[in-house]
Amino acid sequence: MSSRLRGKIGEHGLCVKVLIRFFLRACPLAKISAEYIDLEYRIQEKQVLPQGGVLASLLVKNTRETDAFFRSLNSDREVRSLSFLYFGRHESKIRIDFDCTSCIFLNLMEKMRISSDYIYYKNGSMEAAFTLKDNEEFRNLLRYFTKEGVDFEVLEVKRGVNSTATEKTEYLTFSVSSNLTPKQLEILKHAYHSGYFDRDRKVNLGEIADHFGLSPATVGVHMRVGLKKILKNMM
Repeated sequence: MSSRLRGKIGEHGLCVKVLIRFFLRACPLAKISAEYIDLEYRIQEKQVLPQGGVLASLLVKNTRETDAFFRSLNSDREVRSLSFLYFGRHESKIRIDFDCTSCIFLNLMEKMRISSDYIYYKNGSMEAAFTLKDNEEFRNLLRYFTKEGVDFEVLEVKRGVNSTATEKTEYLTFSVSSNLTPKQLEILKHAYHSGYFDRDRKVNLGEIADHFGLSPATVGVHMRVGLKKILKNMM
């Protein structure tokens, strides 16, 4: 196993943001995924089940290989169950229960209380982003992966966000979010991550509505009211 490091480690006392690529050949999900060249998905939730195994939700980009990927998951002996949460024009969301007792991300959370900001699969590897409190926690993270024999590559390291700034950001986020209804917050988060607010808008209102099983008019109201609350808090 190897670890390949690029970039500078953050200064002591400063928040460190890290992007790491993993080559998880023993992971059952990664092994199945590796069969499909165009496959892309984001792991949104991941948890250990009391009876063993891992429950995960995958937001999968629809390509010509998506159906074959779902069939492979459904027929694989290490996948105990698969259910569709929704099937849209550009993406689909599924929940799978698979037999994995050595997930590095869950073990990392249990042993070191470090969780990933997100996990993304593309081109045969998984990329995970972490926000770490300081330089020492970053070193501990690398030591953990090396000790566990994980093949990884550090793609990017950013530094310079101190704890005070982070706390202010988190407080502002909490203050804004707490005034929104759960549905307003859910719709706005989905719209943002799906590229609705990008200059070259990647999804339209109708596609967001399909995602939630609502009418475009209803989604539009949720978004307008939610944005108005956010702007009112910030102005």
